[in-house]
Amino acid sequence: MLSKLVSKMNQQQTLLNTTTRAFRASAVANKKPSIGDAVTILQQKVSNINQVVSIILMDAVFVTHPIS
Repeated sequence: MLSKLVSKMNQQQTLLNTTTRAFRASAVANKKPSIGDAVTILQQKVSNINQVVSIILMDAVFVTHPIS
């Protein structure tokens, strides 16, 4: 389960990095970045934050109520 989560997070990070690079490259080339790219970046960042929060909450629950 943990390996699947790590794999999924790595895939999302790769997508985010690619989108972020494209967004920045368009700004360097004096082109207006598309609103779609900006939305994608923000969605990925929110998704990553949600995953981190859920992992922290799961850890807190298991520490407070360990499975015996």
